[in-house]
Amino acid sequence: MQKTIVLVAVLGAAASPLSAQEPKLTDAAAAMPEPRTKEHDALKMLVGDWDCAMKSEAVPGVKGMEKASESQGREHVEVVCGGLFVKSTFDGTCDGKPCQGLFLVGYDPLQKPTTGIWADSMSPSPCTMAGATTRR
Repeated sequence: MQKTIVLVAVLGAAASPLSAQEPKLTDAAAAMPEPRTKEHDALKMLVGDWDCAMKSEAVPGVKGMEKASESQGREHVEVVCGGLFVKSTFDGTCDGKPCQGLFLVGYDPLQKPTTGIWADSMSPSPCTMAGATTRR
């Protein structure tokens, strides 16, 4: 019984500073009753299973892109987080070596861009991206 009381006291003491550090919602975010927008719905066009082939030219002076490269494989894209994001998983080869990748993309209605993060088995650092969602 004494251990339980001590644990509760420790958790209570730890929760106080943590709750004071919680981020405050901006007025715009707090006023948004439905976070999903038409831009989120546009991301649904990416959903499915895809055969992928990519060629990139060399970009002198950019680390990791000094020479041309080729990738091919299979991609699976699905809607996650209540339609706010799509998650893509890639399994294939990059320059003939096995490669796996993960891409999470969504639309930020407060900042306005479509944002994403890419991580793969070839690099220890993820890549972040921002841009516009367009339909061609």
